[in-house]
Amino acid sequence: MRYSSRFFLYAPISLLAVIVLAASLHWWLAARAFSKRLDDLNGHLLMPGVTLHFSAKQIAGFPFRLDAVFENFAIAVDAPRGPLTWTSEKFALHGLIGSNAREIFEAAGRQTISWTDQDGRPQTVAFLPAILHASAVNDARGLVRFDLALNGAGAAAFTLEQMQFHLRRNPTGKALDYVVSADNLHLARATGFGDTLKNLYLAGDIAPIAPLAGLLRGAARWQDAADSWRAAHGVVQVTSGTLRWNKIDMIVKGALSLDDGKKPAGDLSVSANGIALPAPLGKSALY
Repeated sequence: MRYSSRFFLYAPISLLAVIVLAASLHWWLAARAFSKRLDDLNGHLLMPGVTLHFSAKQIAGFPFRLDAVFENFAIAVDAPRGPLTWTSEKFALHGLIGSNAREIFEAAGRQTISWTDQDGRPQTVAFLPAILHASAVNDARGLVRFDLALNGAGAAAFTLEQMQFHLRRNPTGKALDYVVSADNLHLARATGFGDTLKNLYLAGDIAPIAPLAGLLRGAARWQDAADSWRAAHGVVQVTSGTLRWNKIDMIVKGALSLDDGKKPAGDLSVSANGIALPAPLGKSALY
């Protein structure tokens, strides 16, 4: 075989081998740095007021993604009477190498939410989801969009067909748009409206967005962001709200804010089967 023939045969193979080796080295270095960062965060603040815990992790996703799979994953958020903690037996984080523009989250196994109520008593809700996943889109200013979907949850106290939560930065850049929906929430103990919330839909916006900028970047405690938002006369608009409890149809519209005592205030109208009800504004400070 002539030299030129060997060159055209081996050159592409050699080039491919170099590309594969470079990609492998790049992924390995990125995965190593990612793994160290997660280890450094374990048991410490993920952002002000939010602590991350996990018992074990594995890094995967070669060659283009960085996937972290955790065991006994927990997020603890500072709350007025102690931490509000969400724990997942299995949790996975997926993202592209060199970019945090879009991240995907998945949770499986037993999910536990624990907190301390207004009377100082510890409370816990545990459930098993069929599907629990979320995604976040970020840019230089922080969170652009967050989406969460929960399907097929079951617990001793309730069963739930589906629940969704969507939050996005409004195209104007002046507000956050939100949508909350749920279908067929069946409670073990009936409320005054019944034992089954057949449908829930709430949509509106949160404005202004500027006082929340630090929170959206993960650089501020939620309490500090809430104080700034309250001082800026922040308002949560409920532009569309419907709830159907058994055979009771409820409509919710209006605006909510926080007064100087950090208590819910505003003009919120609620009606059930066409009959006006008192606005469900709490009398206690929220934080």
